[in-house]
Amino acid sequence: MMQQEVHLKPLLDPAGHVAITVFDVTAVTVGQAHARQVRVELEAARGELADRVERLDASLREVRTLRLALDEHGQVAVFSPEGVVTTVNEKLLSIMQRGREELVGRDLSELWGGNRDDDRMEQIMQKLREGQVWRGDLKMSAQDGTTVWINMTMVPFPGADGAPQHYVAIGNDITSHVEAEQEITASLAEKEILLQEVHHRVKNNMQIISSMLQLQCGYLDDPRFKEIFSNCRSRVQSMAMVHEKLYQRRTLASVDFGEHVSDLSRMLMRSYGGESNRVELQLATEMQIAGY
Repeated sequence: MMQQEVHLKPLLDPAGHVAITVFDVTAVTVGQAHARQVRVELEAARGELADRVERLDASLREVRTLRLALDEHGQVAVFSPEGVVTTVNEKLLSIMQRGREELVGRDLSELWGGNRDDDRMEQIMQKLREGQVWRGDLKMSAQDGTTVWINMTMVPFPGADGAPQHYVAIGNDITSHVEAEQEITASLAEKEILLQEVHHRVKNNMQIISSMLQLQCGYLDDPRFKEIFSNCRSRVQSMAMVHEKLYQRRTLASVDFGEHVSDLSRMLMRSYGGESNRVELQLATEMQIAGY
């Protein structure tokens, strides 16, 4: 049963009789209650909207801060799943010596310049399409033809359907590091060639000295002089052996002294020919790195 709200109001007619007028205010009362409810809901919605706007502003400030940090850190580019560049920052434009209109709206491979590598580009795009992060060093060419090396990280950003919506590439200029590494590698290669040449010359000279001592020893009749020449030859062979072992090791600063003593002892036994049968060689050595 629906309740009604009425107002009674006494009125006097022209004859002086009292008449009662009945006003049905149910609809008005319901409308006022509904209006009050709507005002309450609007206030609540306004408060919730204000909170969301505040959170959105905070998120936008954070995004701006992160973007500023990325721009200050290194080279940044944004491109579509089709590989079309949509955004580049000033650091990337500066290092590539290009204008914004030369890169934005162009294919990503334009960044490579004269060092364009379509096969590698396809491999990168395939990995990004699979939702994976790609990291690596890219060799590019600036406008003036100079080579630029950038250590790049490319990250896919998925949309609401989970498919990549765009990709962000964040790079760091490592040209000076790569050039320094190339110079060191070239210098080491030159030193390795020089070291090989020195080794062969020293080895040949010691072999000549040893042969001359042995030859001279054959012309001597005095056992004392023979022993002196033989000892000199053994010392030359010992130095040659140490030199050979140093050359064969990865480092020239040390040698396995236990192995050297073992090899040196056997070499000395062989140098005495038949007389070595009268001596039994017993060694008790262990690895011991001797350096200087």
